[in-house]
Amino acid sequence: MSSHAVIAAQWCGYSQKQHDALGCTTADDNSVSCLAKTADNEPIDFVWCQDKEGQPINQENPACSVPTTGYPAWAENNGGEYSPSDDIKGFVEPCALNEKFPGVLSDSLDCSAMDGARQTCATLQDEAKADPAVLDKVQTMKTAQADLESFVNENYESKCKSAMAEAQSLMFG
Repeated sequence: MSSHAVIAAQWCGYSQKQHDALGCTTADDNSVSCLAKTADNEPIDFVWCQDKEGQPINQENPACSVPTTGYPAWAENNGGEYSPSDDIKGFVEPCALNEKFPGVLSDSLDCSAMDGARQTCATLQDEAKADPAVLDKVQTMKTAQADLESFVNENYESKCKSAMAEAQSLMFG
């Protein structure tokens, strides 16, 4: 039976998102363990193949030799031989993965738990958008941004533009 591996890059936001969605944690040596289980009830294979600077890591892992067109990528593992997945591409929510590609993850996923958490987050976001303290801080930040832009323009950008204009008039005189 084939299983799947996630090939990822630490610099890629979607790889990070996939890492988190599968309940993965990364150790100091860049090895990864995940809460998500395969159909065989084994932790899903998630491997970082590039670090935060885009440099190769974990190249001893055969999954990192699979050609990819982006991250995260999915590979099929057939007895230690990895090949690109023909079906699974990019970031996929675990519950959508189970729905669209049965047999990749364990059937024991309780997607209702995530539905409840998503609803909680949506409610909290709505509350934050209506919270006077949050709105006050947003206004303070907007004012500070406008003050900063004005200060930079008055003290640096306008002087730079004047110097450039004067230099051009002398250059093309």
